[in-house]
Amino acid sequence: AEHPAAAAAAADTLAATGRALLSRDATTAGQLLADFGFPVLVPLLKAAPHHATLLLEVVYAFTAPTDDGHIGTLKLLHDALCDQQAFLFCLAKLVRLEKSFSDELLDLYVYYAVIALSMPSARVRASALSMLPVLCGSSHALVLDMLPRLQVLVEDSWWEVRAQLARVAAALLSGGDCGPLTASVTGVLCSSLDCRSPAAQATALSVASPLLADLPSLTTPCVTALVALPPQQRALLLGQKCDTMPLPVGFEDVSPLPAGSYLPIAVELIASAKASALDRLGRSQVEVLAALCSGPFDANDEDAWRTWLAEAKDYCCAALCDEKLCELMATALLPLFTFLGEGSLPGFPTLLSSLRILFPEGAAACQEAMVEFLDRLLDSGAPFAAAIASLVGGLDRDLVKTSALSRLVERVERETSK
Repeated sequence: AEHPAAAAAAADTLAATGRALLSRDATTAGQLLADFGFPVLVPLLKAAPHHATLLLEVVYAFTAPTDDGHIGTLKLLHDALCDQQAFLFCLAKLVRLEKSFSDELLDLYVYYAVIALSMPSARVRASALSMLPVLCGSSHALVLDMLPRLQVLVEDSWWEVRAQLARVAAALLSGGDCGPLTASVTGVLCSSLDCRSPAAQATALSVASPLLADLPSLTTPCVTALVALPPQQRALLLGQKCDTMPLPVGFEDVSPLPAGSYLPIAVELIASAKASALDRLGRSQVEVLAALCSGPFDANDEDAWRTWLAEAKDYCCAALCDEKLCELMATALLPLFTFLGEGSLPGFPTLLSSLRILFPEGAAACQEAMVEFLDRLLDSGAPFAAAIASLVGGLDRDLVKTSALSRLVERVERETSK
């Protein structure tokens, strides 16, 4: 059936039949699979690879849930397909159906993975790599021993190979101690972060960002990759709701960056800008900050975010005075100021500097963005009411009366006179 729902229903019915038969007579179930199942299922596996997972679930429903049973079925499938590449694609699906691995079953998967990694088809190489994170969960050392083979692939031109390579490296780094090979495994992951393919970079960022606390050396390449991504895919990774460019087939499971990675990325972004002696941030950098500063925030990070704001103040001021960036920067700062509360007040001199630059001759868009920002901050109440009153009180009164600030001043006066 071509309709997904119909295909799933048919597969569920067959699988239920297989499980029922298996519970009564495993030998008969296996014989029926070999004699009648494979002649029907194998042509479907070749003709409809998009239904491979459903079809292979049916195969395993008729298979004894033992290592010997699965090994026997894999050998039968290999012979029935008569197509090494098709069998390797099936293995990449089947490995996720395994509940445990004996040494023999693990060796079988690794054997075919090694074969596939040296094949000319990039799709086969990518499929082989996709098996390794699963196998790593059962034998970290066995997958780590494959590092020389993985390093050969860091220059592979196919995006899916580079994306899957990142997943393998992340699985090794998170799944056990890589010892003296940690730097080499990290290098493999960084190679995918530096890949020109946005899809590979997005995947690498998704799996690398949860590792930043334990591997801070990944922070700089993560920031570089995040800033380099197209806006739509960057927004997807940063959990922003917008019309995003869909990732290629097979990568719908790329996860947004965890909130715990926001602070180290924000810190590194400003540190990198300073190290590069940038006068101001570019739009992509401010877009990243707008997402990172939108929260959620961890109360334990309050002091760190306050320190970050002090370090970033000059770049914030410059962006608030740039008509192409002012609205974006104001959007970034509002939730951060609200979170910090009194802790944000040391940043108000930066706002005063921006006000003096913007009024009376600054761009109208920047003036409006600043007034809107302060107006919304005033909505938060204490401690911002007094701080904003002091802020506007330091400006020339004649200037205030003839600018967009006049309505803000009037509101401040009303609020403070209550």
